Amino acid sequence: MRDAALAHAEAVENEARDLRSRASDLAGQVTAALARAEAAERDAAQASDARDAARSAAELAGVRQAGEEALTAAREQAAREVAAVQAACQAQVDAARSLADAAIARAERAEAALDAERAERRALTDKLTATVPAQPARTKARNAPTEK
Repeated sequence: MRDAALAHAEAVENEARDLRSRASDLAGQVTAALARAEAAERDAAQASDARDAARSAAELAGVRQAGEEALTAAREQAAREVAAVQAACQAQVDAARSLADAAIARAERAEAALDAERAERRALTDKLTATVPAQPARTKARNAPTEK
């Protein structure tokens, strides 16, 4: 029995060694798994940070695009307003030019009418002076009062 007990003890001892070896291997595997889990957590955190950065960049690009579109719209509106003001100013210039042209034409017609009137008067005056002979100068002689 002693031999059986020794054999059994030896078998139990071998089994304990195997279990310790397996436990050691499992501890190494658990340590490696923990290290991989920590690395995966770091990678996940980095991926989350990268995703957040990409989202921020996309939002910034969207805001930038919206700003550019608003700037373009403002420039177009300003161009339309400038064109409207230029058109209004040109209309005022054209109206002022028309008024000035009308005033010039009126002045020219008035000058022509005045020239025609002067010519007519000159013609009448020339006829009068040409047909009347020169008369001696009149003296103003007063008749002496007569006594009655």
